[in-house]
Amino acid sequence: MQYSPKQVINMMKRYNENKKTLARLKAMYDKELTTGEGVAQYGDDAAMPKSDNVSDTTFRRAKQLMESNNIVANLQNKVDFIENNADKLIKDRHIIVFTLRIQGHTCEYIGDVLTTSRQTVHTTINEIAQVLCKSDEEYEAYKQKQLKKSANK
Repeated sequence: MQYSPKQVINMMKRYNENKKTLARLKAMYDKELTTGEGVAQYGDDAAMPKSDNVSDTTFRRAKQLMESNNIVANLQNKVDFIENNADKLIKDRHIIVFTLRIQGHTCEYIGDVLTTSRQTVHTTINEIAQVLCKSDEEYEAYKQKQLKKSANK
């Protein structure tokens, strides 16, 4: 799937949060028999056998809506895009900013770490998004250009 640079910037910002949410949702869906939120039983009811299916209709409906709206699949696509395209980054500064950003750090914090301004970090993030959005052919041309620049230094 092709994303715009603005979408990629947002995905980088929310990557850490999306990854945690995805892990929680997968844990919930990976259970073959999901039980609903149980209510403690006392007396004779506590000794009676209980079914393994979901009896909470609200919980069941919420689960069906999330599956039908592809929420898990969309989150997975966003996380995969960031992970699969991370190797496109060549410049050290891009790699450092990218790593700190997907860990959830603010632009101000990243600027403090790199001793640059927050605006410079924003510019670098925009450059990173442009690189991540490149098609394979565009990326190869970019890579050759960067390798020539580093060879000339």
